[in-house]
Amino acid sequence: MNLSTLSIRANSLLKSSDVFQRGNATIKLQETIHLDEIEIVENARCSDIIKAKIFKWISNEEEASGDSSRMQRALVDFFLKNFQFEFRRNNLVVALCESVLITGISCCICNPQEKLLAFSPLDPNIENAIAMSGATVHRVELFSKDGFAASVAMLEEAFKEANQSGVVRGVVFCNPVNPTGKMYSAEEIRSVIQWCIKHSLHIIINDLFMLTARESFLRHSGSLLNSPLVHWIYDLGKDFGVSGVRCGLLYSSNERLLQAVQALLQPFRLSALDQRLVTHICEDQDWIQSTFAPESQRLLAANLVTVRAQLSEIGVEVMGAVGCPFVWADFRKVLGSHTESAETRLRQMMSTCGVDLCSSQQFGGKECGWFRIAIGHPMEILIVAMQRIHQAVEAFVQQREEMSDNDANLLLAAGSESASASSSLDSLMHQLYKQIKTSTWLQENSADKWEEENPDLAFDYRARIDKHN
Repeated sequence: MNLSTLSIRANSLLKSSDVFQRGNATIKLQETIHLDEIEIVENARCSDIIKAKIFKWISNEEEASGDSSRMQRALVDFFLKNFQFEFRRNNLVVALCESVLITGISCCICNPQEKLLAFSPLDPNIENAIAMSGATVHRVELFSKDGFAASVAMLEEAFKEANQSGVVRGVVFCNPVNPTGKMYSAEEIRSVIQWCIKHSLHIIINDLFMLTARESFLRHSGSLLNSPLVHWIYDLGKDFGVSGVRCGLLYSSNERLLQAVQALLQPFRLSALDQRLVTHICEDQDWIQSTFAPESQRLLAANLVTVRAQLSEIGVEVMGAVGCPFVWADFRKVLGSHTESAETRLRQMMSTCGVDLCSSQQFGGKECGWFRIAIGHPMEILIVAMQRIHQAVEAFVQQREEMSDNDANLLLAAGSESASASSSLDSLMHQLYKQIKTSTWLQENSADKWEEENPDLAFDYRARIDKHN
């Protein structure tokens, strides 16, 4: 037995991680200036504001307790004042992040190989979190013709299909949707929850960026959390853009589930320092409501306007809600042919130009040509990224016009064997093609010219052709 061999689950996670991480590289203005990762999806637009708040606390001008009870009281007060929803403290579990909570819930509601329905394109981190529990994801495909919008009818059809080959235990529902940026109304979410309750299915609601997006189903449909089948999660660290501090929250009325999740996630509890920091932030409601929330919303809205304007110049439209720190950009017009190879070539061209983005393939999407762009970053990062995207599109369009799809596929195949060989071969083939296209050799060395210069050979060839005919 080879003890160094990893499990099937580990190899699956490594494979998906490798594909996804290619879209998470950094961009640099100069070698000495390191900019934040353009594909980290969190609200980093107000990093200066949150850093000032934290540094003030660190300098002991303000104090906060590391007591978990005080942190829970601060969290309950946070949701009551911002979303008019009163949490019961006993129904709240706090862990490191949303992914850990998704794994914990999946472990507690699914047996190995049982299924959770999830809409696709889907964040691979969510699928990996579910896979860690031994459960599997049954994707419900969404398409641009419907605005990538989900419906109860889609769930009904997918539920019947998935049940034919296994047991379905629940639904994972994100709002806004990562990567499409689609924001669902409280009524739309309510209809999905009611459908799940009707079929006795659990539903995990990942309520992302509800503070910066200025909306949460808690404000209008929080009463549905009284059902033991409804489990709500939220990542406070992502919403506030506190990089390195992960505070995931689970709220559910299912007491047995909460006890099981809490027992499972004991190693993933917040440190005393993180508890103190979360308490410090959430207790200061005046700062949240008068400074952070409105400024965050204003800056993210400005970023969205900038990105839309910049991308519209190259014929690229974007989907995304105000307050959502990422958009779903439609590069299908740029591709020319809506194929996986064309999408991959565009992604490679962007990487060559210094900006790496995650494409539809990396989210399991069925429509090629869509790319996610994280916009929750300082404006100088976005400006650099937009400039490099412009350069990549111009270079790609020029290459597309000069090369046939067959040539490009051959280059892509060669590139998969060796990245360095791909670069050399691509350069060589591109140079050869340009030389052939611009050369006048064929015009100068025509068949008539050859016949004049070689009359005996020409006469012999014609005689043989006439004899054959």
